[in-house]
Amino acid sequence: MKNFLLPLYLFIHLSILLIIILHEMGHAMFAVLFSNKEATIYLGSHGNQKKSLNFKIGLFNFYIKKNIFKWSGGLCKNGGEMNFYQSAIYLLAGPLLPLLTGILLLFISRKYNSEYFYGFSFVFTGMSFLSLVQNLYPKKNGISLKSGAIIPNDGYSLVRLFRYKKRYPEYVKAINLFNEKKYSEGVLIFKDLIDKGLNDDNIIKVAIGSALMSKNYKIAEQIINEYGDSIEPDANHYINMGYFYSIMENHDKAMEYYSKSLKLNKSWHAYNNIGYHLNLSGNYTEALGYFDKAIAINPHAYPFNNRGLAKIKLGNVEEGLADLEHGHTLDPENSYYYKNKGIYYYDLNEYSKALEHFKKAKEMDADTYKIDFDIEQAEQQFAKLNI
Repeated sequence: MKNFLLPLYLFIHLSILLIIILHEMGHAMFAVLFSNKEATIYLGSHGNQKKSLNFKIGLFNFYIKKNIFKWSGGLCKNGGEMNFYQSAIYLLAGPLLPLLTGILLLFISRKYNSEYFYGFSFVFTGMSFLSLVQNLYPKKNGISLKSGAIIPNDGYSLVRLFRYKKRYPEYVKAINLFNEKKYSEGVLIFKDLIDKGLNDDNIIKVAIGSALMSKNYKIAEQIINEYGDSIEPDANHYINMGYFYSIMENHDKAMEYYSKSLKLNKSWHAYNNIGYHLNLSGNYTEALGYFDKAIAINPHAYPFNNRGLAKIKLGNVEEGLADLEHGHTLDPENSYYYKNKGIYYYDLNEYSKALEHFKKAKEMDADTYKIDFDIEQAEQQFAKLNI
């Protein structure tokens, strides 16, 4: 019995690894062939770059999880454009390649007098068939990505592809504009698709994200008011909803959505945004913990700028200014460096310097939170000193 169990265990584990590799390579090969753009292949994870070996071979960019005993699926990402039929082949290639490989191995193993080779071929083919069924059975919430987003499996993506068939070129154009960060152009196409009946969760979520990123808050409000609470949520959707309510200055509602996002995914966005709202309410001590966690995940300029303000408000001025300066080196175009530095000078009654920084913040981003109010307050205080 023991002589049978050990090879079976090895066959199953090796089959899982090989199925993941072949599945993602099936997607990647056709993605590169059809689009001539780079494909990023994650083996062992759903988009996690940490603890992964990274290397490139031509247009294939690999992230391979180092611990093969902790592999949990894979992911293929490609920003290239494919037509309807190419997209269908791309989706089918992932589940089909392992099964076709298994059938080939079974055929070859019959020519060799090796029970281990045949045994592995049999186990691998059986597991490949189960993987095919699992992947092609439509699941709307099939895969949870490292980012917190939840995406459908290949089967649901195929169903969605055929649903989009009549307007597929428009959909692809809008998605590509989103991937290229041309949000103001893409959101108009997404809104048109929604108005014409393609109002499923996928399009609504990306449309809301595009509207917010392009600062087209009117369209964002229209879509959210009609669909925001009816679609299947994920961590990214909750982040977008929280951001929308931040813009609307409904801070309680914003905190509610950010907290929901955090329960689904411990993202730096959620930690930073919760800390930001705690700053707004004057809870600087509590906010520091959230900024620390955000920075530990991703040392981005926003949490450094926000933590800097919290430290300054708590009297730890030297460390606070150091955080602001570090945030500025990470992203010199971040307007909140100038806003928060302006607040620092305002609190010192140095209204001329405060006004200079507030105006610089507005010049960089006119939508910086309450920057017009900051400028007005600084101008009033500066005028009083010069009466």
